[in-house]
Amino acid sequence: MIDKDYIKIFDINTDAVAVNRGFYYQYLITLKKWIQNYIDKKNTFVYCEVDDDIKEVGNSLIFTQVKCYSRNFSLKSDEIKKTLFNFFIQFLKNKQDIPIGFCFTTNTGLVKSEKLIKAWMANPELTDSELANQILKKVKEILNSEINKNKRKKTEKKTIVRKEIDLIKVAAEQLKKQVAYLSIDSFVKYIKWEFLDYDPILAIDLLFEEVRQLLSHEIFKNKPVSIIENILLSEIFRCSQLQDSNKRVLSNSRIDEILNNTDSDINRFVDDRLISLLGVKFEEIEQNFKNIQRVQNSFEKRLDSFDDRIILNDTSYPKSLTLIPKSLSQDFNDSQESIDYVIKKLLETNHLCINGNGGVGKTFFAKSFVSQINEQYDHIAWINSSPNLTKSILLNAALKQNLKLDFNNQTNDEERIDIVCSELQRIDGKNLLIIDNYENDFRALKKIISLDNWKILITTRERVPNLLNYTLPGIDKEIASKIFCNYSNEEIDSDNSILLEFFEYVNYNPLIIKLCGKTIANSIDLNLESLYSSIKEQKLDNESLEIEIDLSEEDLPHTILAYLYKTFELKNLTKNEEIYLEFLALLPSEEVSIKDIALIGGKESYNKNLKDFTNWTNSLHKKGWIERVNGEVRMYRLVQELIIYKTRKQQNGFISNVLLFNWLFHRIDEVAQSDPTLSFPFLKYAESILKAIKEEYRQSIYQPLLLLENALLNSYTWIENTSALHQRWIDLVKRAELYLPNDDVNLGIMYNNLGYSYARRNDIETAVDYFKKSIFTLTKQEEESINVLINSLNNLTQAYLVLENLPSADKIQKKTRQLLKKYSLTTKQFEAVSYFLRAVFLMKSENFRGAIEQYELAIQTHLKIEKDSRNDFLLLMYYSNLILMLFKAKQSDKVIENIDNIREIIETHKMSYSSVVNEVKIMIDNINDFYQKGVKQQVPTKAYKS
Repeated sequence: MIDKDYIKIFDINTDAVAVNRGFYYQYLITLKKWIQNYIDKKNTFVYCEVDDDIKEVGNSLIFTQVKCYSRNFSLKSDEIKKTLFNFFIQFLKNKQDIPIGFCFTTNTGLVKSEKLIKAWMANPELTDSELANQILKKVKEILNSEINKNKRKKTEKKTIVRKEIDLIKVAAEQLKKQVAYLSIDSFVKYIKWEFLDYDPILAIDLLFEEVRQLLSHEIFKNKPVSIIENILLSEIFRCSQLQDSNKRVLSNSRIDEILNNTDSDINRFVDDRLISLLGVKFEEIEQNFKNIQRVQNSFEKRLDSFDDRIILNDTSYPKSLTLIPKSLSQDFNDSQESIDYVIKKLLETNHLCINGNGGVGKTFFAKSFVSQINEQYDHIAWINSSPNLTKSILLNAALKQNLKLDFNNQTNDEERIDIVCSELQRIDGKNLLIIDNYENDFRALKKIISLDNWKILITTRERVPNLLNYTLPGIDKEIASKIFCNYSNEEIDSDNSILLEFFEYVNYNPLIIKLCGKTIANSIDLNLESLYSSIKEQKLDNESLEIEIDLSEEDLPHTILAYLYKTFELKNLTKNEEIYLEFLALLPSEEVSIKDIALIGGKESYNKNLKDFTNWTNSLHKKGWIERVNGEVRMYRLVQELIIYKTRKQQNGFISNVLLFNWLFHRIDEVAQSDPTLSFPFLKYAESILKAIKEEYRQSIYQPLLLLENALLNSYTWIENTSALHQRWIDLVKRAELYLPNDDVNLGIMYNNLGYSYARRNDIETAVDYFKKSIFTLTKQEEESINVLINSLNNLTQAYLVLENLPSADKIQKKTRQLLKKYSLTTKQFEAVSYFLRAVFLMKSENFRGAIEQYELAIQTHLKIEKDSRNDFLLLMYYSNLILMLFKAKQSDKVIENIDNIREIIETHKMSYSSVVNEVKIMIDNINDFYQKGVKQQVPTKAYKS
């Protein structure tokens, strides 16, 4: 049998009949992909009914299987099994060409018992090896079963001959061998799943709205959306009927050809047969199906009620079905552009979400919008959906009265919502429903957005899936200044530096600007500068700022902090999301990398942490608490501050994040020992945490934060040698002495680090004192602290050598050797440092030849340490001191050779961040100039400390 002939025998004919159960849904998905490629200018070709429902050929090859069903799926479903088998056949046919992918997409969902696909969807990269093996085993089982099933069907045909049966059996065995060869990376990882969990009609409606939204893009030259839609659907229909499958292609150039026609000529591309089918039959079918579904949900329970509530066609309803709130303030006067946008979009789609964080003016905008378009609608209803949409609808007395609703015979809220929707559907005319402050009640919202005779405008912090979302643009400094001056009774120029800094800090949030203005106006001695200072220093909960202010939307006066608590109340969060959000609140407000914070737990936990953090990030982004931009997280600064206020009021506040603090400490501390640059991405997170949690609120987490601060300052030591950093070391040690026991190993480490800071500032006498304190403290826990104790002893030795106190240096070295022997510490790192210290001792004794030998031994020993475990900053120090000795010994060839080694180390490890490295570079530049010019330069002659 010729290679791959066995694939052809089992290849599946996927040509679809022109009209079948899901073809409308499939056509809309095909259309969406085609026009999205055109808008994005992707050179991707979309094939209809070729090898699968949809085949996309571009930089990669993607096969998509589309199902529009009313029932849910599982791995036991025949449709899933057939799809996996077809994907497998396409994989074998195409795996050598270009990167390949497979997607199963459906409107419906998964059965409750289907755990494996759910886990697969949650971890699409299959980084969990145990899960990956379970999936691979199940896929192989399904494929082998499908091979056997197909083999039986083909061999049981009455007209088949023996030779064909033999070929089929051989082909089946070949396929099974290919199944046996499969791995996660070779096939299974290429498969993606999309389960939307919508009933067929809602799925088609939402998809239809998405397509229309895309067709309104300016790239389509303002052609009528409905006409372009009909033309492109006709083109898909035409292509799918072509006998030659290679010609069933939808390209960007074909859209260009169509758009280049005049408006009068363009209609000739429409296939009236298809449009008649889609526009009449499907509309009729969908409407009937909706009516059947609406009645079927609770038909038996409602039968008597329906009989009593027959409403005549001439039933009239008031224009305002609910109380329509009016705006009582004039904070905004630049929203016309957004109002015009919303008016335009509601002509094209039935649903639009107005997004934005708390306080940006979503409700005010909706009131302004309704006020302006009031005369354009026959009926208007306004639902404030707090605490949830279902309760808000059912408890709205005006709505119940105007719709003449009677819920006596309905036993649950879901049935009652169905009744409300049924009544709203009866109302003719052009109707508008405002859902204000929507929060996490999608079951009720799905029913509401199925109303096809109502335009629905939703204001929400959340990003509602599958609906068009519009984020309100921020206000500019002129508008912000007007709001502030209006409420504070202060006249401040809009270019005032403190005012602009305040606006930036609060993200130009209109509500916060208004609240701050009112607070200043109601106070005796507050002004912008003092209030802004309190905000930055997290002092809004000070008694002096508990100034009550009146708000038109509130019955009782509130303080600024109380009202902000109410506006940004944490609701609808899981426990893990709440802990994660508390942690994010302590980090910078932007440029927080999800990969970075997943990595703080170490490489062993990275995959699990990345999965968890990604899922929580996505959920919090959807709920509107944070913004995910690619792989980074942004968070509203005032939301961060309020979460911090809330957390520190709790007993043992911040304790839930202590594990993350410890992870971050270890991450910074461990990598700084080998390659300091690896710690640098994490420093901004540690700095932010220490700044966010003020001293008086650290009681329950004091030690973890001391350790984190020590690791942070230690990493800074590689970068800078400033007075500010030195002062931070002094301050840290003072606080540690008050909190930590006098025999605590960490206190000993901090003494050592402060001593090193004094040494770097050439205050060697004070450095000696702190190195002695470190050794005294660490000796109390000698066995536990032996590694850091050796480090402190080595630092004390170096200090004595700098002071040229050779007897004391020799004494400390002997003590160090005794401890190394006592605890059998023979690591290359300790050995290299011992050679280095011996070399410095010999140099100070003016035994230059012996010093050179010891420096060379230190270098040779250090290079034997595995690259991932060694700190080549120490290697740089060994080389720099060796060069000085060689220079003094006038061994110019060796000097030049080792200068090249230094430059290679600096370039390889990107060490330009260090002030010491810069001193070394100056030294070798001076030496080079000395050799090149033949004149004496000022060459450093001091030894460089490690």
